[in-house]
Amino acid sequence: MSIAWKKPATRPMGNQRLLSMMRWIILHVKRSIARFILYFIVGYYLLTGKGKAASNQFLAQALARPPTWRDNWKHFFSFASTLLDRFYMVSGKTQGLSIRIQHFSQATHAQISQQGCIMLGSHLGSFELLRTLAKQSSDLPLSIVIETAEPASQQFNQFLHALDPEIKKYFINASDPDCVFKIDQALKKHNMIGMLGDRVMNTQRKISCDFLGKKADFPTGPLLLASFFEVPVILFFGIYLGGNRYKIIFELFADKIILNRATREQDLAMHVRRYVERLEYYAKKYPYNWFNFYDFWQQNAG
Repeated sequence: MSIAWKKPATRPMGNQRLLSMMRWIILHVKRSIARFILYFIVGYYLLTGKGKAASNQFLAQALARPPTWRDNWKHFFSFASTLLDRFYMVSGKTQGLSIRIQHFSQATHAQISQQGCIMLGSHLGSFELLRTLAKQSSDLPLSIVIETAEPASQQFNQFLHALDPEIKKYFINASDPDCVFKIDQALKKHNMIGMLGDRVMNTQRKISCDFLGKKADFPTGPLLLASFFEVPVILFFGIYLGGNRYKIIFELFADKIILNRATREQDLAMHVRRYVERLEYYAKKYPYNWFNFYDFWQQNAG
């Protein structure tokens, strides 16, 4: 079994200039002042139109109405806030954040059963909250499958490493030939395996599903891995609530993914659609937490 990333579209909200500004801010100013600076950064992106088309496209589907400039502002500001806080979290500066956890027992379910699990996240909210929680809790050992082959990914990961040299120990490179072996070794240590379920990882294995009224492709890789290793799947959403407030939601998706030989493809499609339904539910509930700033449906349409 191999994992290969589909090359994503360029994301204008995550460029090197913005990263450089964020790094300078977290190294030199307090979070309260940094958030004030965000108003100017977000204003720039709104005025120049960078990412606005993608924001409008998603919000129109999630809100079921044409988005206003206030919707765009809230969307952009939520993203900028979580990006800023991500850097603070990586730097270990979490004192000013209020993080509430919902259904924490679901996260420790795999530990109780001595198995490990697939922790399935998305681009809805902040995935960094999971790593921060794992770093603070010995009960939640974590390995995150990420892509490091693309130049943009390399730059971003180097940026994070500069803030926290220990961050590499959490990562498994999806492009490595021995990626699945490393996942197996991590699961044997009862680790959570963090993966994203809303981006096509294996270009040969994807399923088209209805998402907010349009067809988009979703990866089968994470659920195939869960079936292969016979481990639980837990959904994770790190939701930004505004200000310094976050909510972590854990949701047990399946104790085990079972794919019958005779109906393997149908069973797999059913489980992927169940995931998409839960993603859609939270996307409608927290629309300004959607941080895929590109044409998601076009990019993920077969």
